[in-house]
Amino acid sequence: MNVIAFKNKNNQLGIKKRSIPFLTSPIARDLSLLLLLTPIWWLLGVRFIVFHLLVFFLFIKTIMVLAKNNQHLFIPLELIFLLIFIVVYIISLLSIHEVPLERVVASIYNLSFWIMGFLLILIIYNQIIDRENIIAILKSCRSFGVITSLFVIGSFIYSIIMAKYHLRFKSLLGYFFPIDLFKGKAPLIADSLCPLIVDKDWIYQKLIPRPFGFNAYPTALGATMIILISLTQAYYAGNPKAKFKKVIISLELISLILSFTRIAILGLFLGWLIVAIISKIKNRNTLLVLTIFVVLLTVILISIPLDKISYYFYSFRPGSTQTRLSIYKLTVNFLSDHFLFGHGYKPRPKDFNFPIASHSTYLSVLYRTGVAGFLALCLFFGFIFFKWLKIKDRLNDDFLKNLWYYFGISLIGSLIWLLTEDLDAPPIAAYLFFMASALIATFPKWLNQEE
Repeated sequence: MNVIAFKNKNNQLGIKKRSIPFLTSPIARDLSLLLLLTPIWWLLGVRFIVFHLLVFFLFIKTIMVLAKNNQHLFIPLELIFLLIFIVVYIISLLSIHEVPLERVVASIYNLSFWIMGFLLILIIYNQIIDRENIIAILKSCRSFGVITSLFVIGSFIYSIIMAKYHLRFKSLLGYFFPIDLFKGKAPLIADSLCPLIVDKDWIYQKLIPRPFGFNAYPTALGATMIILISLTQAYYAGNPKAKFKKVIISLELISLILSFTRIAILGLFLGWLIVAIISKIKNRNTLLVLTIFVVLLTVILISIPLDKISYYFYSFRPGSTQTRLSIYKLTVNFLSDHFLFGHGYKPRPKDFNFPIASHSTYLSVLYRTGVAGFLALCLFFGFIFFKWLKIKDRLNDDFLKNLWYYFGISLIGSLIWLLTEDLDAPPIAAYLFFMASALIATFPKWLNQEE
């Protein structure tokens, strides 16, 4: 009896059954580890590709696990629209003629983000279906939020004290590849090989150090913090007695502010406001009308620079504002060409620092994949949103209600961020966005098991 008890105790402690990360470990642990190892990917210089590769590997692993257990791979309805979008994107790519090779490669790289998201949602939908696994993923987001916040705040304070507003280092991979070869043609790869920690920027006409965290650029840090703040709160919903809750949330909020990303700060606030209003409304028709109104109002306020209302918003970083407006104007001028399936890529004029159709996921998708791709992606976003909206009436305890609440903030805040930023460029932000979307897609399935 003593021997049996000793063996059972060992199994509970995880002493006897050891697993190899990404090979024999549970999928939930793999997904968490992939996120928590971000500082390592950053130091190695593989940030630009490691999320894509490991998600693909974990998808193969998921297929093998399902086959071993005689289970089928299920595809949620909303994911069909993302698949249609990917197919349209591929059709658009195949129609490209006489375009510089680096722009075609860049567009294929952008496409890989959507494929990664598709596979990640499939993995989570088919494997992460109980409370324990969801809490494990949320816990990893909390931990990564702490790591990111300490790094962002620390690098900002260091740059202020040392008066060094431009901090960059060469990653391990950067010592083996000629970084200058990628600077003009593949800036995201160049930035991964030689990451920026802090760079100078003009905020209200004052020179300020702007932290990057582990991201490719500060606005991606803003998106990362929207999701991390929301999912950290979701984690604490299931652990109300956890220590340092207020301290950790405060650190994450400070990191969001230090990203100096207007749309991210606005997105988190509006996301919270919209969810707070929705949570109080019981009539679905009123809810739908109000949601559409708030979304349209947000688009109008961001798109039209009203002199008095938006003065401080637009003068915060006037150079950035003018750049975005110029990009949007150029993009709109070319939208009528290739109306149905789009251009397939984003051109980069020689006299312009950024590609046409950048700095807005919605405009970028409309330009590259036309009306067909744009509608498919909007349907994907819409079905995720309405799935989240629909489960509101099924929640029967405070933990589930809190999860629903913070998942909603994450989704709505991110969709607002997409108005002025690209999702298919920053790996960490994209990974977190699709992870949060997958948790929402899986929510009803999880509820069915709980009931």
